[in-house]
Amino acid sequence: MSDIKHKIGDKVVAITTTENTYSQPRIKGEVYIIKDVHFCSNCGAQYVNFGYDVKVSFGKCTTCDASQPTRNLRWTPSNHYINICDIDLLMKSAISKEDYEFAAILRDINNSILT
Repeated sequence: MSDIKHKIGDKVVAITTTENTYSQPRIKGEVYIIKDVHFCSNCGAQYVNFGYDVKVSFGKCTTCDASQPTRNLRWTPSNHYINICDIDLLMKSAISKEDYEFAAILRDINNSILT
């Protein structure tokens, strides 16, 4: 089973953006609050929900392809987010990868949290 990364109520920052109309909206650098969590019953992969629903009863795990109940919620793999308390670590990683645009976004988020 995967390590638990996020829990209900956590503030997280998206580290990727999605254009997929079937998933929850996700913009790199935006802050989201986790409303629910789900773990794949087959491989233990963690998924998060931000309050978006869906009209299907089952979906597929993106890690192992096992069928999973959706509980009529949209789920996103938790590895697309980092806890807001880990922004400094992510900012250092972005700088080391020379992703200065994302590092600046994280700096601005961090500054708005501190004020």
